[in-house]
Amino acid sequence: MVLRFKSDNTLSSKGFSATYTKTSLPPVVVPTTPRPTPTTRPTTHLRCSWKIQVPKGLLVKLHITDMSITGEPGQCAEDKLIISDIYKTLGTHCGYILPPVVVSSNDVLSVSFQSDSRLTDRGFSAEWEAVYPEDIAEIQGCGISTTAENGVIKSQNWPMNYKANEKTS
Repeated sequence: MVLRFKSDNTLSSKGFSATYTKTSLPPVVVPTTPRPTPTTRPTTHLRCSWKIQVPKGLLVKLHITDMSITGEPGQCAEDKLIISDIYKTLGTHCGYILPPVVVSSNDVLSVSFQSDSRLTDRGFSAEWEAVYPEDIAEIQGCGISTTAENGVIKSQNWPMNYKANEKTS
């Protein structure tokens, strides 16, 4: 269940009351192959892919929680983790440095893992969830990637002073 309550700082009141009914919905993720876990080393010539689809109108937020993939960040060769939505590749990752949280630009996100027959490592683990488009700024923090035809960009904490030693890209 997702319940979203958002308020600003102009008024305060008692809040709200809600009732709900439990129903069963089909799962939205259909894994095509088993997921490597931190305790299982990837097998040689491994090709795994996952398609994550959330309800229309929502976006997919993916958080890589652990990663140990042979290679140097920015120079991923045979072993790599590729994250994409229907429009483009959102990131290709390897090494040990965790990538930032990724948010799809639509309701589908694809995750692919490739490994060759030489070196192996732990692999990766990730968590995902469906999020509302209006929450992207809170999720990603500073800086975004967009395919929108127009929009608004503001520095952190606008119109108040920005924080010292902040990097925005």
